[in-house]
Amino acid sequence: MSKKISFFKLLIFCFILFNYLNLICAVERTVDLENYRVEYTYSKVNLGEEFNLKVKITNEENSKNEKIVFKIEDNSEFKVLTEKTWEIGSMNYKESITNNIKIQASKKTNLEVENLQFIIKDTKREYSGEFRININLNDANLIIKNISSEPKKIISDQDSIRIVINLENTGEEKAEQISAKLILPEGFSRKNSYSDVFSISEIKPRNSKEAIFFIASEENLIPKNYPGTLLLDYEVNRKKQTSSLAIDFPLDSSPKFNIIYVTPSKFYLGKENTLKILLQNTGNKKGEATSIRIIEKPNDFFEVENNKVELGTISPFETGTATFSLSTKKETKVGQYSIELEIKTLLDGEEITYYKTVSVAVVEKEGEFFISLVLFLTLSILITGYVLLKKYLLRKQ
Repeated sequence: MSKKISFFKLLIFCFILFNYLNLICAVERTVDLENYRVEYTYSKVNLGEEFNLKVKITNEENSKNEKIVFKIEDNSEFKVLTEKTWEIGSMNYKESITNNIKIQASKKTNLEVENLQFIIKDTKREYSGEFRININLNDANLIIKNISSEPKKIISDQDSIRIVINLENTGEEKAEQISAKLILPEGFSRKNSYSDVFSISEIKPRNSKEAIFFIASEENLIPKNYPGTLLLDYEVNRKKQTSSLAIDFPLDSSPKFNIIYVTPSKFYLGKENTLKILLQNTGNKKGEATSIRIIEKPNDFFEVENNKVELGTISPFETGTATFSLSTKKETKVGQYSIELEIKTLLDGEEITYYKTVSVAVVEKEGEFFISLVLFLTLSILITGYVLLKKYLLRKQ
């Protein structure tokens, strides 16, 4: 029985100690507004968590005040979860009234003290004040320090854009097992299966590390700002945490190249062929030092003497023509083939690359085809004549 009583006493002691420690840790402050004294108390405020703000208002004016209203304004750092307006009514001299306000702190702040504005007004005048809230940064707090891309200008119709996001931990705890995922806006896509996800083992307090992604942009995108999101999953002291950070993809104006025509559309076996490609800039920026190159591969059906042609500056709506000499290889067979092209240009001194594909047919030489046709027709006539002659001789018998 005595053991049970001792255990019960221990529980009571722990409860009292816990409340005592909370009182010690609570922050108490006062704001003097000439005719009102505003006392406020709050306990530990953690990033992204809710806390209770206890507000006590005392009428210090030597008279009764009427129609008193208290109003608190939330901001980017704090969100008021309860009613923002408190209809107090009338208060006599030295009379006090208390209210509890539930507030949620932002996940993104990197300041140890933030302000929360409020006003008190009555029938005579309006008073402005602020609550100064200490924020506990003894946690990991990941923010975007800066963003860069390669090429520096993000434009439409790009097969590979390298995005580098520098993540900084402004908190006081280490973030571990960080997984960063890009949620891309419409008009953008990941380059391959996992190029929109990046893992970082850890980011220590007041340190930063890079997350690298590879994405692609679609054709015919309008130059503007495209908003996306960076989703973060990580652990702090073995506790899982998540956050989402806004990220913008500003799309710049650029030159854009379309292939107007390719001639000829067919190549002849065993013959040197001249390939002409007419290129037009359909964008709204000029492309300088523009060149077009045939990308050669070991299994191609052709051999090319000079696989690169310089076209120079091509302004919007202007065209350029590239001419190549191609010969079919000995092992090439009749059929449909593709030729891959690389188009490079300079936009404000930065090199931009586009990739295009054209299709051509490989056929037999006209002379060989004609000879084969004549031989086929001659042989057909001879066989037909022989059959008819044989039938005629049989009838005569």
